[in-house]
Amino acid sequence: VNPDFYSTDWRFEKTPGELFRLIETGKDRFGRLHPGPSGKMGEGWKGAIKDNRGGQLVATGDPIAIWNVVFYVWSRSIAGASPTRFTEAWNVYSQNCNVCHGTLGKGDGPLHKTLQPLPFNFQNYKAMAETTDTFLYWRISEGGQWTSIPESIQRTMTPEALKLYVHQWSSMPAWKGILTEQERWLAVDGVRSRTYEHE
Repeated sequence: VNPDFYSTDWRFEKTPGELFRLIETGKDRFGRLHPGPSGKMGEGWKGAIKDNRGGQLVATGDPIAIWNVVFYVWSRSIAGASPTRFTEAWNVYSQNCNVCHGTLGKGDGPLHKTLQPLPFNFQNYKAMAETTDTFLYWRISEGGQWTSIPESIQRTMTPEALKLYVHQWSSMPAWKGILTEQERWLAVDGVRSRTYEHE
């Protein structure tokens, strides 16, 4: 069954990095094979995706073309939730996250110099590529004062992400009890849109 990219269901326990590797190789992190451009299982799309940047056709095999597909697919699932989803997500982000993380999510908001460690930079593409929406939701809900990641959340994470976040502490407050469940999911979408919107 092909995923409905206008639905958010497919992405909660996946990372952009996993989607990149699936498109590139035709295999997911569990070793399951997926069809490629010829329909052959386990055939990646790396050699088939072409990217037209500024009137220049970029050579097939360029990883940027695959990342552009990933960013596009992720943005479709945000927009597909409702016609106003981007606006709602940006509003929640602007009202609650902007003051520390900054307008573009670079960790440079008005309060950033008063915080130690500095707020996370959502334009850290490597870290964000290995982060699931489930983890982001949990982190927004629980804040930065945790000692371990619950096993249910760890199961959604790649080994790369677990290494990134194993001992990370921050001064971010727990938004559970301040923002509703829906608003926290909107904050996740706001974070994702900050990461990819300015490519």
